[in-house]
Amino acid sequence: MYEFMDVRVTCVYVQQTPEEPLVPENVPAIIRNAERSAGNTAEQLPLFVLSMWLYGCVRPVTAGVMGGIELILIAVYPILYGFGKKHGKFLPASTIPRYIMNEYMAVASIMTIFGLTRTAAAASSP
Repeated sequence: MYEFMDVRVTCVYVQQTPEEPLVPENVPAIIRNAERSAGNTAEQLPLFVLSMWLYGCVRPVTAGVMGGIELILIAVYPILYGFGKKHGKFLPASTIPRYIMNEYMAVASIMTIFGLTRTAAAASSP
């Protein structure tokens, strides 16, 4: 079957992988920063929109606050990314909280919608 489909498997071992595979090295640092900032936002956008929409149906005020925090962290990403060949060491301070907030909003929404949360009265009774 593999001969019929003419599938060839090639293993290439590279000593060093490039830091930014999508942007060549001869591009100015500001372009590399802009490309990576837009890429990071696009990576998290589908989960953010879905979880924000669901959480907005469950707790609209809290969803608005978390959305504002998300926007601040998106705005801070290019600053933390830096303009050198390597990204800044504080970059996870922008990305990790965004992942946590997106996952929290998604899980909290699903748990509330399907009635998987305990009320305060049920939690305090023995």
